[in-house]
Formats: sequence, C-alpha cells, structure tokens
Amino acid sequence: MGLAIRCVLEQSLSGIPWVEGKSLCTAYCAGLGGDVAANTADSSNIIAIDFGAGHSPLAAPPAAESLAAWLGPFMAGDRGVEWHEPGDGLAAVRALLGRLRAGAKIAAAPETLLDLEYDDDGEDLTDGVQRDLEDLEKVLVVAQVARCRFFLCFEG
Repeated sequence: MGLAIRCVLEQSLSGIPWVEGKSLCTAYCAGLGGDVAANTADSSNIIAIDFGAGHSPLAAPPAAESLAAWLGPFMAGDRGVEWHEPGDGLAAVRALLGRLRAGAKIAAAPETLLDLEYDDDGEDLTDGVQRDLEDLEKVLVVAQVARCRFFLCFEG
C-alpha cells in the first residue's frame, strides 16, 4: 500500500471520493529545503518542500514555499488530533490547486521520492499531487456542506 496522507472526517458521510494520497505524501515528506527553489531559474513557479515554515494556511506563503506550509497545520502529529473546519482546508487546497493549474511544479530530489516511480522533470509527481488535491477538495466540499470537521494524517 505505501505511505499516504488521509483525510479523516468527524463523522461518516456518503458521497466521499477516495483520496489515494500517495503523491501528496511523497511531496510532503520529500524534505527539500529552500536550496532547490533557490537554484531554480524561476523559483516562483516551484512548490518546494520546507518543513521550517509553519505559516497559517489562510495567510498565503511566499511563492516558493511548501506543501507543508499549507497543509501542515491540518496534520495530526505531536500536538495530537485537532479538528479543523473544512472551509479552512478548502482555502489551502484551492490555493495550491490554483498554483498547480497556473503551471507551478513540485520540486523533489530523486533520493527523496520514497522509491516511487516519478520522472526527472517533476511532471509525474506534480500531476499526482494535483489529482490528490482535487480529490481532497471534493471531500472537503462534502464535509463543508455537512458541517463536518476534519484532520489530515499519515497512513501506511
């Protein structure tokens, strides 16, 4: 199965699509810092991975910041499970999707790709992350209509 990011809802809802979450997890966990974006000709078009961020998903991170900066606040972790409003998650997911649809790419060093098959130019990983985010958006839309809170977590 492999490691994936899952969306956990406060209650069971019908009409929820499956979110594979593997590409999203790979990009989230790749562990790249600002070095990749800094060494890229147009770093404003790169979504790098930087675990040092920790910004609110509602305050737009600078152009070359990470998936972790956007999605990290929704991840269950050392602070335990915290439930979040789906509208807040939708804001983050839609902002990321907007950047990807405008041509942004996911940058990840080959050694950080968890032994998964991705091409060298980031297209496969970027496409996979976009699909995962589109599915996550659908889940959060259903959750918002149902007024059902959520959190994200790793599942392996």
